[in-house]
Amino acid sequence: MTHQWSWSIAKRFTRLLSEVNQKVDCFLLLHDDEGSVCQQWLQFLESIGAQTQLKRFSPKNLTMQLGYPYLNGLQMLPGSVHFPLLNFSRSYRYQYYWVIESDVEYRGNWLTFLNTYRECQAALLGAHIHCHRECPTYWWWNSLTLPSDIHLAVDDLHKAFLPICRLSADALDLIDEAHRLGWRGHQEVLIPTVLHLNGQAIQDFSQTAECYLGDSQNPCWSRTRLSTLRWRIVQHLFCKSLQAIPLG
Repeated sequence: MTHQWSWSIAKRFTRLLSEVNQKVDCFLLLHDDEGSVCQQWLQFLESIGAQTQLKRFSPKNLTMQLGYPYLNGLQMLPGSVHFPLLNFSRSYRYQYYWVIESDVEYRGNWLTFLNTYRECQAALLGAHIHCHRECPTYWWWNSLTLPSDIHLAVDDLHKAFLPICRLSADALDLIDEAHRLGWRGHQEVLIPTVLHLNGQAIQDFSQTAECYLGDSQNPCWSRTRLSTLRWRIVQHLFCKSLQAIPLG
């Protein structure tokens, strides 16, 4: 999923497509700017014979198509990055959906990575999954707004880091229904909390395999193990010692 064009993103998608080819249906969910970004992707995908993999979405139309608003009013960012997937899943029904944002890179083989979790039946697979007491200072807890008839205990609140994640069809249906009932919140709080509240399994990638290193989403310099899957900060110096470890 991307809103940008660059050769580096195009190469990431090409590698993903080639490594999962004929085993997994693979699509490019593209924010349609109705301009140069879309045209560059169209030309590129036509050049590699993958034009049918392009699925465009218009952020200004998504709320009308889905029937509920973004967290941030008229804008998809921040907090509503799952809306394109919710809309996509209405037309393309699968048992599970993997979402990979365009700035995610993996040093191993993508099909091997996906197959690692083939037997896992969790409704959500993601990174840095914590309940509230494990990470009480997390920035997006307060973004969550509930319907008036729902009351949560603090221990029911969960968060996850989801630039790459897997969601089941049942999970997406529960999230869609929650939005219709009036749930609002950043997707990285709303999704795991809704699923936990409905008795669905949420699982960290590292529970099955060490596909990313470390446990900190927002690392600081005092920590000896910095996560290779995080929002910030960019790391250049410590990667050399980790060459034998597949990184996400």
